[in-house]
Parts: sequence; C-alpha cells; structure tokens
Amino acid sequence: MPKLTPSLNWLLVFVPVSLVAEFVFHQPVAVFISSCIAIVPLAGLIGTATEHLADRTGPTVGGLLNATFGNVTELIIGVLLVWAGEFEVVKASLIGSILGNLVLVLGASYLAGGLRHIRDGQRFDAKAARTHSSSLLLAVVGMVMPAVFTLVALHETNAQTEVISLVVAGVLIVLYLAAGSGPPRRGSRATRARSGRRAGAPGARSSCCS
Repeated sequence: MPKLTPSLNWLLVFVPVSLVAEFVFHQPVAVFISSCIAIVPLAGLIGTATEHLADRTGPTVGGLLNATFGNVTELIIGVLLVWAGEFEVVKASLIGSILGNLVLVLGASYLAGGLRHIRDGQRFDAKAARTHSSSLLLAVVGMVMPAVFTLVALHETNAQTEVISLVVAGVLIVLYLAAGSGPPRRGSRATRARSGRRAGAPGARSSCCS
C-alpha cells in the first residue's frame, strides 16, 4: 500500500473561491480570508520550483531566484500601493519584509540547520555567502542614500529625491541581474551533465588513461 504524504495542495481550491468572492459576491472580508489561505500552497509550490532550479543552476542563482519569488507577494503589493499613491504603506511593508527575512527567516534557518547538523556542524557555500552579503550591503546603501540626501540637502525638492530614488533603483536592478547571470556553480547538475556529455563525446580522453 503506497504511503500517503501530507500535502497542503488541497488548499488551492481557495484560489477560485477568492475569485468568486471578488467578482461575483463582492465580499472584501471573504476575499481577504480565502486569499490568505490560498497563498500557503502557492508559496510551497514556488519554494519547490526554486529548489529544483537551484539544483540545476547552483546555490548562487538558486538563492537569488528563491529570494525573488519568495518576496513576489511584497513586490506585487508594493507596485499596487505605489500605483495608488500609498507610499507610507509601501515603506512599512518594506521594513516589515526586511526585518522578517533578516531576523525571523535567517534566525529560524540557523536554528533548524544547527539542530539538523548538531554533530558535524553546518557548512555554507562561500561564493553564495559572499554574493548574498554583497547584495544585502548594496541594498542597504541604496535604501539609505535617498534618506541621507533628504537630510543633508538644504533645498531639495520632491523631483530631485525621486530622481535619486529612480537612479538607485535602476542600479540595484542591474546589479541583481548581473549577480544572477553568473555561470553555474561547479558541481551543479547542469555542470555535471555538460561534463558527462563532453566525456562521452568521440575523441574525448578518459581520466583513467590520461
């Protein structure tokens, strides 16, 4: 008899429920509750997909993809709030997301990893750690620069602050794309597959005979 594994995918039924509550019954409370429940399995599917991508591309690109799709909810909410002019809510959402990822998620990961590898200790990929640390530092600098300009400049205008914010945002996006476009990590599945194809190609030298 096959073993049944617990799954939360059945909660996906709340996706059409939220759509019906929004467009048919126009019930904001029902939309909010059903959408919150539907996010749970969707987040799990996103995490599973990024794990498979990380297995093929390496921890650096996989970590960036995980960070991107893991925060897609905040990204969508932020875009909609900016479009609606709710800038203070966007700032609060960004602060909450940063604190949640840096304090709650990181601390829980360290705790779970320490309990899992309590005997042999945790091991981290040095390249991925450097990439994520540099990205975090650049993100902090990018968020601080407009605030410092507002505090230091004597006769700044909203247009000048917006220009600086747009320039910083563009630089951060370019750096993010540059960090995610690196070559696959040595030892990843994609690299091993290419090495295997080269080893099996006609005329390739075998390592045991070299």
